[in-house]
Parts: sequence; structure tokens; C-alpha cells
Amino acid sequence: MADHRGSLIMDAVIAKIGTDTSAGKHVYRSAARALPPSAKSSIEVHPGADEDPEIIGNSFIDSSLTVYVDLLVEANQPANRAMGVTPAYEKALWTLRKEVHVKLMATINQGLTFVVDTLPLGAAEIEYDGQGDSVVAVQSTRWRIKYRTSRADPSA
Repeated sequence: MADHRGSLIMDAVIAKIGTDTSAGKHVYRSAARALPPSAKSSIEVHPGADEDPEIIGNSFIDSSLTVYVDLLVEANQPANRAMGVTPAYEKALWTLRKEVHVKLMATINQGLTFVVDTLPLGAAEIEYDGQGDSVVAVQSTRWRIKYRTSRADPSA
């Protein structure tokens, strides 16, 4: 039996982000929010609500799957914070956020014939966890992916 279309969307998002961002090979389908050992950045993708079903005739349903793309970076604190220097972790988050945006919006159907649209829903406030000179910064971005499925079978 085929997978639920929501699961196929998750696989497609991870494939679209790929390994050529500044997070490199550290792209995971997880909500753990933890940097792997020796990694300075990673991307974690996990599903959110699958909502707003709209019945289309007798055969189809359009739904909206929220996809969370969490960006994690680790960097040292700036040597002189009073000088207004943008911290490396903040620069790295902006870079990752841009890279993910470009990847996911390059083809709004994520390469899937049943996906109708992809909408960026913004990002949460940056969360920080600092120990000594090192800071781990996490920012969760949200995406709404609208897709069509059979009313009788979510894999069709």
C-alpha cells in the first residue's frame, strides 16, 4: 500500500532542501532540536497540523499540511558585544533561512503532482542556549503545503 500523501510531502521537502546548504549533510526528519556531535549547523524537518480540509466534489479533499523546518546553529559569542557586531550564530541562521526558502519556493509543488501550493508562514523568535563562549541558536520556520488527495484514500 502506498504512503499517506503527507508522508510523501515530508520526504519531498527533505529532498528539496538537500545537502548543498550551509548545514551540509545534516538535514534530518526529526523534532529533536539537537545538533549532532561535531556539527556547527543542522536542519530538522517535522510535520505539524494537517488541517483545513476542503471537499472537492464527491472524490477529492484539499488539505493544508504545516511543515516545520527548524534551523540550528552553534557559534562563539562575539568578542566585543558592545560594538554592535552581528553574532555569527545570527548570520548563520539568516543564511540557512534564505537557503531553505529558495529551495522550497523554487518549485511550489515540491516536485509532486498532487501538491497545489507552498506558502512560507514566517519564523518563530530565535531561541538561545549558551554555555561559556558557545551559543546554540534555534529558529523554527513554518510552511503550509496545500495538497489534494482522494476522499476515500489519503495515499491516492
